[in-house]
Parts: sequence; structure tokens; C-alpha cells
Amino acid sequence: LNYCWYQPAGPFYFVMNFPLYATWDLTGVDTATWRLLDIWYHGRLFMSNNVNDAVEQFVAAWDSNDNNIQTAWTLPPDFDTFYGSSDRRDWLKATPPPPMEHLAPPQQFEAQGARFSIGSNNKISYMGWDFQVRWNSNAGPQLYNVNFHGESIAYEISLQEAAALYSGTLPDGAHSRWMDSWWGMADSLTPPSTPYDCPLHSQFLPLAYFWGGYRTEYPQGACVFERTTNQPLRRHYDWNYHYTTGTVNTELVVRTFIAVYNYDYMFDFVFDIQGRLKIVSQTGAYIQGGTPWPSNAKYGVHWSPMTQGQSHSHVFNWKIDMDVLNHADNSWEVKEFVGAEVASEVDQQAGRATVVGGFDVRTTYVERESSPLAHMTPTPYAPKTYAVVQEGTEGLNGANTPRGYHVHLQGAVVDPRMTIPQGRTWFKEALSVTEYKHDEQYSAFYTDGLKLDETPDFDFSSFSQDNASIRRKDLVLWATLGKVHWPRLEDMPQTDYGTTVEVVLEPWNFGWNRANGASHSTYVVDPDGEEGHKTSYVPPVAPVCAPKYERMFNVPEEYHYDYDDYDDVDGDVQAQAKQPMRTFGKKTTQRRARRTR
Repeated sequence: LNYCWYQPAGPFYFVMNFPLYATWDLTGVDTATWRLLDIWYHGRLFMSNNVNDAVEQFVAAWDSNDNNIQTAWTLPPDFDTFYGSSDRRDWLKATPPPPMEHLAPPQQFEAQGARFSIGSNNKISYMGWDFQVRWNSNAGPQLYNVNFHGESIAYEISLQEAAALYSGTLPDGAHSRWMDSWWGMADSLTPPSTPYDCPLHSQFLPLAYFWGGYRTEYPQGACVFERTTNQPLRRHYDWNYHYTTGTVNTELVVRTFIAVYNYDYMFDFVFDIQGRLKIVSQTGAYIQGGTPWPSNAKYGVHWSPMTQGQSHSHVFNWKIDMDVLNHADNSWEVKEFVGAEVASEVDQQAGRATVVGGFDVRTTYVERESSPLAHMTPTPYAPKTYAVVQEGTEGLNGANTPRGYHVHLQGAVVDPRMTIPQGRTWFKEALSVTEYKHDEQYSAFYTDGLKLDETPDFDFSSFSQDNASIRRKDLVLWATLGKVHWPRLEDMPQTDYGTTVEVVLEPWNFGWNRANGASHSTYVVDPDGEEGHKTSYVPPVAPVCAPKYERMFNVPEEYHYDYDDYDDVDGDVQAQAKQPMRTFGKKTTQRRARRTR
């Protein structure tokens, strides 16, 4: 069955649904057999039967204004100015701008030039990091050949799927399971602009992809910039010798934006000088509204008597092909911290029966894909650490400890009791570990969005069925994380980029000492200059003089499709394919007919 609902015209129409729903049976490829089953409008159901079509019944009731059906629901009078507009609201006297809000905010800048370089094939080098950025035609952002100080960390890090799962008693909530790879996340790339989306000192990466048989290129597809975090990476004040030591923290950010219909995703790859890599996902723009019908009211917040923000969750699935030092001899190490009574060895030798509270540490190198420890699920009473470690001969550090990278997830997972589309078992697992296989390149594919009730082209539930070994193998991590969005009045008409969800990869005994130990960003502040502590290391400080940027505002030219000539999509699609490539501002693409979600 297929369910349709309708919204009024306007730039933010998706937040305002008419209480009008239609159910269709679109079985088969012969359109002559398709039929409308029913229409639901503001609590009244019109069902097709052998005598009257649902449309005829609805039209007859409307024309006769049966039970005041014409006035049962109306658009709020301020829809265009409040619900359907993101313009600055000078008229909103209840919340005037703060007194000095009109002044320019603080800005970061490169005091002595960029400290990173961009080479051919989008290869970036920064503070020991080397990696390549790519844009995948299926799902968007990717990293390849990620190395730190010349040693391999990961071969591939790529987004697989971004999904939005709604809830409610009416069709727009009950049946909304958006798989955004089907919508075309690669084809939904939107270039960033400075200083709004990225700092003024950003550099840009060209991104290109193939979609629908055509090549599309954005000369400014991603922005790259270094930033200070305005907090130390590490710091300590010594009370005995009265000095402070620490390290100034900086990061490199590679940022991209995807606008999938009503939602905008912002993806950041963040690299710091310690060897930590963060994969950050954020959601914004405007949400799908719903109808505040009595049975549906508890699934959202009323924005007006005629509409409500519908509750939903966002889920992201990432593929992380780890190659710690090389692609072989990688193992999945799990440390479990279990509460236990721990006896002091000193007390035992002294004959004292002193027992203190603590926890037992159990280290496991997981052997098989089907092991429960190869499938991370959050448990509040059994904390664990997870890491990919190198068990080969080159994998031991100076302390005779396996070198590796720790994996940490910041974000929720879907409740396992929730109904999910068939074959997408990655929804219910925060992380799964499998051996690399040539026929398991994707956990999701754009064709799957049309087959939510069928086995997808890439059935993730089959990835672990062969129960392959994951001890000293080439490992792939499939990380799933997301967040629940309970709408607020502040989300009207656009939500902000609030809570982030992150995959964090950080050194796990990877070196003999911290990677930034010799960094010029290390400092020692010793005002007393006591004996033995007179040496001071001061990070480089450039003259405080803001640069004059030639381009203060880098706003991309119009890059969206011109649909004016395609209102009638019944025309010859073959004729469209014969049209030459066209350039819309910064974007080169093929003109296409309108798509609907």
C-alpha cells in the first residue's frame, strides 16, 4: 500500500500538512490495475466501493458542505509570515534583538597562513595526517587512505545511509521511513558559503560524482579549515612548584552539506594534533509536520491549532574499514569492566584481610562475527571499551602492548522493539564488526528506499551469517548512531544544528607517548621561576592584526535546478536526455524533471 498526504504551497510547506490522506494500491507495473482505496479528511473516511469512487464521495461531501467539512480545517492566518518564512522578524516585538547584536561577531583567521595543504586528487596533509576526500554517488562523503605520521589508520570511512523514522497514528507519521540514499544524497550536495557555513579563511575542495548517467561537479563542494577549540588539549597546575603546563588544541575540519528535501545534514571530519579523528553528523532545516488529531496529539508538540511538530529519530550508518598499520592482523579487542571485590596484594602479603570495592577487567580478542561482543549494544551496568589492535609482529609498541585505535560512539540507537525495514538490522546495533569481503561493500543502497518491505539489494542481516573469523583479519566496522528529535516551538520553522552524533577514533597505545609531545603548541607557564622549573615553552604567537580578505563573502551563485520548463513531467524523458549539459552557477549538470519524495 502507498499513502499520500498533502501540504499547502510555500517555501516551508512541509511543516504544515493538510488533514487529507489517500491510500493507494499500486501493485504491479500495469498502471491500469492501480486503484485508490480510500480518502481520509479530518476524521472522515471515504472508501471506494463498487458503486462510488472515494474521490466522488469526497467531492460530493465537499460541494454540499456536509457537516461543515469546508471549514473543519483552515490554514493559520499567519502561515506565510510565521510558519512559512525564515525572514528576519523585526516585527516580533516580544523578542527584540539584543542591544549589541548588530555588531560583527568574533572571527578566527590564519595569522601566518594555512598550516595544511591540499594536493592532487583531494589529498590533504595536516599535522601528520594524510588522507583523501571523495564524494560517493550513492551516499556522499568519504575518506580514503587515512594515515597518521606515515602509518595506516583506515582505508575507507564512508556514509552508508541517513534515515528519518517518524511516529504517529496518521499516515504521515506512521508510514514515514525515509531512506535518504534513495532520494540521492550525493545528488543533494549543496556548496558551503563563507562566512556563514564555514570561516572566512576556509579553502575549498572540488567534488564530482555520477548520477543518472551524468557527471556533476562542484568546484567548491566542501570547505576545509583549521580552527582553535579555545580550550587546552591538556592542562595541569602543579601545586607544589606552582607552574602550569599544557598544550593548545587545534583541529582541521572537512565540512560538507547535504540538503535532502526538507532536511539539511552537516557532516564534519575533524582531525586533531593528538591523532584523534571524529566523524560528526548533525541535522537541521525544517521537520515534517503532522495533524494534531486527538489520537495523534501525543506524538508531537502543537505549533498551532492546525499543525504540530511530529516526533521522529535520525539514524546514520557509517562504514569504517580499519587498517591499523596494515590491512591484516587486525583484531577486535573488548575490555569489560565488571564490578567486583578486589583485594590488595600488599594487604594479602601482610596477612590483612582488607577488601576494597572495585571492578574486574576482562580483556577479550573476539574470534567470530557472530560473537555478541562483535555487536555493540549500550549496557549501563557493564561498561566496555572497544578497539581495533594490530596483533602482527609490527604491532607492539615500546611497552610490548598491541598498538591500536579506540572506537567510541556518541549517539543513541533505535529501540530494538521498533519495526524497521526488512534486512536493515544495522538499525538495531550501535556497531557490528565483520571481516572485509568483496561482496559486502555497502550496508545500504539507493535502490533499497523503494523496497522497504522487501529484502534489500544489500541485506545487512546476512553479513554475519557465515560467522567468519575476525581475529587477525582485515576488519570493517559498521557504526550506527542517531538521535531522537522531540519537536519544540523553537523548531518552527527551522530547526538548529543542535546535538551532534559522533564516531570517535583515537590512539590506543598507538605510540610510545602522545603524538603531540614535541608540538610547538606545548606551553609551560612558570611565574615564580623556582629552581628546576625555569624553562618555558611558548606556542607561536603572531602579531594581532586581522587580515583583509579579498572575498569577504563567498556565496555560491545559483546552483539549483531550473524546473520551470518541467511542470509537465509527462513529456518525453528521452528528449530530456538529449539536451546538452548546462551550467547553473557553480554546478554543471543535466536538466531533469521534478522528483517527489
